[in-house]
Amino acid sequence: MLSYINWLTGVFTCGIVLFGLAWGFLFLYKSYRTQTRLLFYMGFDIIFAGLIFLTLALDFLTVLIFGTNLESSNGILSIFTWMWVPPTTIMAMFVAFKLLQPNEKKLQIVVISSFIILGVIFEIIIFSNPLSVFNGLYPLPGEGFYDDQLKLESPATLIISLLMIIVLIYCGFGYLYKSFKSEGIIRKKYLFLSLVVIFYVVGGIVDGLTTRGVELLFVRFGIMISFWFWYWSLKEETEKPKEFKAKKDFKVKDHIFIISKMNPEEITEAQVTFYRNQKICLICKGKVRGFNFMCSKCDALYCQKCAQALEELENACWVCNEPINPNKPTTIKKIHIEKEHANKVKK
Repeated sequence: MLSYINWLTGVFTCGIVLFGLAWGFLFLYKSYRTQTRLLFYMGFDIIFAGLIFLTLALDFLTVLIFGTNLESSNGILSIFTWMWVPPTTIMAMFVAFKLLQPNEKKLQIVVISSFIILGVIFEIIIFSNPLSVFNGLYPLPGEGFYDDQLKLESPATLIISLLMIIVLIYCGFGYLYKSFKSEGIIRKKYLFLSLVVIFYVVGGIVDGLTTRGVELLFVRFGIMISFWFWYWSLKEETEKPKEFKAKKDFKVKDHIFIISKMNPEEITEAQVTFYRNQKICLICKGKVRGFNFMCSKCDALYCQKCAQALEELENACWVCNEPINPNKPTTIKKIHIEKEHANKVKK
């Protein structure tokens, strides 16, 4: 019979899977509706993070219903648990680079490629000889859960620990640093993302390497809470204007939208901060959904479609003239956009 601690641990484990799948598919849907590519990648990352605990949740439900654990004498449960860790870390690093260092293309390629190579090596090891990687210990029938801990002496343990520590440092503390440099809603979003990584990765390391006991209850609860931080970091929010009302910088004339390049003196720092905090695109004044483009120099916020249109037109930030795409030349001049194209930008 399951103890109260095992009961709660199992419930929290099921909660991890439930929230992972629910929030993941929710943000995949939102990414489709808003055409936000980063939200699409983040949705898959959330799903992968939830699937890590799927076999553990199934083991709990099997004990609950049938009074016995799932069979895993060949380590199959551990394989289907840990096989999701490399894709989760790879996707986390990919999204983090897009948010923290979007212009560091070469560094991104090197790091992501290294993660992929190490991930493939890890998968080969666990699939070829799982019993050399996992402890695979069973409790008394119906009184606990299958133990999928990693053996400290296994090379796979070293690989996956390295990947998780890098994610913790770069993503967790990177988002935290970014939150300190941001303001308003953006600061809160990055803070929540930082808490996601810290709670999940630290909990995952403790879960995978330490002995079972009452501490597992708190670890699984912390990991489950991290999915709520994930939801809060990505959900749409509206903040009421405090300083001044947002202005309309688009002009309509003879069915032609005209985007005029504004002098930096005409756009104040307060305006840039206001639009960024309200998650309002500096160009179309529309609601910015999810994570889009932020100028690396002045932190001016643009929706994805406006950033793409601006890149095609003059490839320069409206505020500081920093290139939208550093690999392309800038053209600073008045730009005329046909109304049909502008309507697509504003949607």
